[in-house]
Amino acid sequence: MTDSQSLNITPGMGVYGYFKHINYKSWYALAEFIDNAIQSFETKNGTFDTRNKCLINIKYDPNNSYLSVEDNAYGISEKEHERAFTAGIPPADRSGLSEFGIGMKSAGLWFSPDWTVVTQPIDSHKIFKYNLVEENLKVSDGFLSPEIQEKSSKSGFTRIELRKLHSQLRGNTIKKIKSHLSSIYRCFLKSNLLEIEFNGEKLEYIDPDILNSPPAWDENGQSFEWKKPLSFNLSNGASIKGFVAIREKGSTTQAGFSYFRRKRLIEGSDDEKRRPIEIFGSSNTFPYQRIFGEIHIDGFDVSHTKDSFNFLEYEDELNEKIKEIINSDPLKIIKQANEYRAKKLDEKSKIEMFIATKGITEKLGNENGIINTTFNKNVPENNLVSRLSDAIKGNNHPSITGINPNQSVNEKNDESSELNIQDQKFFKYSIGGVEWNISVSMSELKDSSLYSIEYLDKDSENINSKVKNIRILINSSHKLILDNCNNAPEAINVTQILLLAISTSEIIMTAQGHRFIGLLRQRINELVNNIVKNN
Repeated sequence: MTDSQSLNITPGMGVYGYFKHINYKSWYALAEFIDNAIQSFETKNGTFDTRNKCLINIKYDPNNSYLSVEDNAYGISEKEHERAFTAGIPPADRSGLSEFGIGMKSAGLWFSPDWTVVTQPIDSHKIFKYNLVEENLKVSDGFLSPEIQEKSSKSGFTRIELRKLHSQLRGNTIKKIKSHLSSIYRCFLKSNLLEIEFNGEKLEYIDPDILNSPPAWDENGQSFEWKKPLSFNLSNGASIKGFVAIREKGSTTQAGFSYFRRKRLIEGSDDEKRRPIEIFGSSNTFPYQRIFGEIHIDGFDVSHTKDSFNFLEYEDELNEKIKEIINSDPLKIIKQANEYRAKKLDEKSKIEMFIATKGITEKLGNENGIINTTFNKNVPENNLVSRLSDAIKGNNHPSITGINPNQSVNEKNDESSELNIQDQKFFKYSIGGVEWNISVSMSELKDSSLYSIEYLDKDSENINSKVKNIRILINSSHKLILDNCNNAPEAINVTQILLLAISTSEIIMTAQGHRFIGLLRQRINELVNNIVKNN
């Protein structure tokens, strides 16, 4: 190629204006450049010289709206320039990460209307610089001429420089870019074949710890690592390999499946994991927070942006097969995820929980009483529970009448070390002509809610029924309870008071005609879960 030689990329000009409107996410757009670098490195490494790993150096300067990606992947060979800069011409070998022939072009124009590719092929003394300015390309009818510089050394590199970015990378976006790139290229990073730096920070992927414990249904049994391999074919011949496991520590953002093709993640990066409902259930279940897996798939096409698989009609078959394998002996993954509890309240705290529940519910039904538990003395007269009791009795709600405390069934000695946490306290009262029978107890809920309110029969659910049988359940396995209430009687007392106050308020407002008050409980549970998750 001479200095005056030009490349005709006219056949691709019709699509160039479309590229900036592609529904990319920043990390998937950057991944297009990294894919090309890995492909070049794997193809050429050892042919000219041997390099320990493919190095990617990403630099971002927000003050100058500038982003660059440089690699040591031997450069773009001169005979490949025309194909590389023409949209839609795939490489001769499509078995690697460079597949469609549009990645660099689409990502470059998505990021910037003014960008440059600088490359030196490993077998050349020439450095080629291509300026891709969108408006200039339109005027030139797609002819692209490089600037060429002679160098004495042969370094073999490519650098992409993007200016005047369409969108600036803000603080949280930068954090997500680093997390997602680490997730997308985890296989290459962990095998030490790839190194990515972002503004000098070396990106790493850390595997989550896998649960090692006995089965939840046999707590005295043998401990296992809860990780199960996958290896099967679908009816269309697609190969599925990988594993499914249980996280030692649950996570609502990091649990889920990651789908790979050719060792590169396609779907399920970082906090965007795939969670088929037939395996994970709804978002408030334990499997949703605990199960994760890496699934390598060969036999399906992917989107041109390489962020989704085209499973066609085979996705249900895939999910059902995975479910069948991971919930069969040995190691029933879904069953363990559902039933395992990371912590349990010690016996002393169970007793204190029960004492607190009993004392507070007695106060709710006792016209003149004051809470007097073994760990809460000298309560001020105008305390929260006293005011709540006044409200229930009608001091602030004239429609509330006829409070009749009822004795607890299954009542046990408070000091018993064998105390069953399921023991309940019952009380009842009337609001607006409706009789409310309420039980309060501690229990391990199957979902992640801190507390729940349940109607115990269909008649109670009927808005016109005159008798409401209701159960308030406080989740003894919730992280807030486990982390803060073990051997902490004051915390137990405060938690019980607040939850009973909120629950009873919900019941009162329901009786007064507030039909959507249950949404408040949903929001409280969501907020509490988000808070304890980040602590």
